[in-house]
Amino acid sequence: LHEDLTIASTPKKLKKKINDLSGSVGRSVGKRLSGLHDTDIIGNMVLGPRFDMVAQGTMTLLGVNDSVGTFDLVVEPVSDSSSSCELPLFGHYCCRIVAQPLSLINPVHVGYLNLQEDDDLAKWKRYWCVLKNLKLDFWSSSDDVEVTEPLVTIPITKNTQISSADPSRIKRSHMFHVRTCERDSFGLFTMATDNQEELTKWWDALQQHLLDQVLWKQACDHVMDIPSPSPSKRKPSFLRKSSIYDDTPISDSSSRSSISSDIKLEDDQLNEMLSTLMGEAKQIRGDNPSTSTS
Repeated sequence: LHEDLTIASTPKKLKKKINDLSGSVGRSVGKRLSGLHDTDIIGNMVLGPRFDMVAQGTMTLLGVNDSVGTFDLVVEPVSDSSSSCELPLFGHYCCRIVAQPLSLINPVHVGYLNLQEDDDLAKWKRYWCVLKNLKLDFWSSSDDVEVTEPLVTIPITKNTQISSADPSRIKRSHMFHVRTCERDSFGLFTMATDNQEELTKWWDALQQHLLDQVLWKQACDHVMDIPSPSPSKRKPSFLRKSSIYDDTPISDSSSRSSISSDIKLEDDQLNEMLSTLMGEAKQIRGDNPSTSTS
């Protein structure tokens, strides 16, 4: 019974079968069947499936990779022989560990930024900006984000530095610099926000984006491929279509007749069926089944 995942509903099923049977047999036998209460059926039975921990493994960020890796499996000592695995476990297991930081798939911060053009402190252009997936993208307006490619893209990677503007050269308030270094190519971008509150938000978001790359290590280098299972109308073969209880007739081992036999069964056959039901109820309570004679 412990192996049947539908065991939690077994008492209700058993009681329903008893009630159905008691309504279709003679009065004397029906009274004996109806005398079985919930306490007689449930007894000291522990509801629900039983699980035993036979081994454990630890997955860490260091194991994140695009390919399958081998990891250690610690097999737990099992004292109870009844809990031993039919298929023995070994000291290793193989799997592919994938991590997906939210900063790679969701915008970290969005809003307007003023970008200095051509190193001219007097030339600025206002953009709608999105910080996401290791880059800061610029559009003319928020309506263009979903329909066009960004006009400007600045990489925000581990090699990027965020710094405040030189006070001696500030001709516009709320300025900051972004320095990039990608494949021997250096870049300096000067930006400004509309107010101090926006400057604080952008500064914190950019610094956090850099910190996330340090904490997530290789998992933050790029968006890893996480394949989703394709929908299938065919049910997996390991899914049981019916429970063990439903597949097992409640009858004596010497008799393969069904409970739903014709109501015209002789009294000795009904008494034999009643004896079987009583025995099953005692087995569920943990008692040894006794033989009933009519």
